[in-house]
Formats: sequence, C-alpha cells, structure tokens
Amino acid sequence: MAETGKEINQQPPLTDIKLDEIGEAIGDNPNLLRLGLLLGFQESKIHMFRATNHSDGQVTAKGTKDMLFAWRNKTRGADQVRNLREALEKAQLVLIAEEHL
Repeated sequence: MAETGKEINQQPPLTDIKLDEIGEAIGDNPNLLRLGLLLGFQESKIHMFRATNHSDGQVTAKGTKDMLFAWRNKTRGADQVRNLREALEKAQLVLIAEEHL
C-alpha cells in the first residue's frame, strides 16, 4: 500500500496541454463553483473565472482554464494529479477525472 502512495507522489506535474484538455472538458459546468472551492479558491475569485467564460457574448472555457493554471502555479508538481483527481471526483466530475488523469 505504501508503494502506491509513493508512485502517486512521483507523478510528473500536469502539462499545459493536459490542463487545456481538462479545462475544455469541464467548460462552464455547473459544478465549476464546487471544483474551485475544492481547489482552494475564494468564491469571489471563482465567479471572476466563470465570468471570463461568458465574455463577448460567447460561452468558452477560458475562465475554467485560467482557474486550473492558477491552481497549478500554487500546487507542488508531485501533488497535482492526485489533488486534481480528488477535487474532480468530489465535484461530481468523475468522468473527466477518469478520462484525463
């Protein structure tokens, strides 16, 4: 069991490409607020990210991606995959976690 934990901690940091794919998959999902809270963001900051998703009369995933990149910048590389997977699962975004992590 300890070996499994060790292997998880040795995972490389999430790449820009991977975060971009995950951000696109999440898009402007209704569970974005919960995900943001689980990733450690204040609700007001999450609303700013979500507002970015609704810029110029279009709905995009730009704010979601910005949130993921901001989270990555404050998270140790070895912990990124595990922490994001746990947050996605708790935010009821299990399929995204399974497909992308």
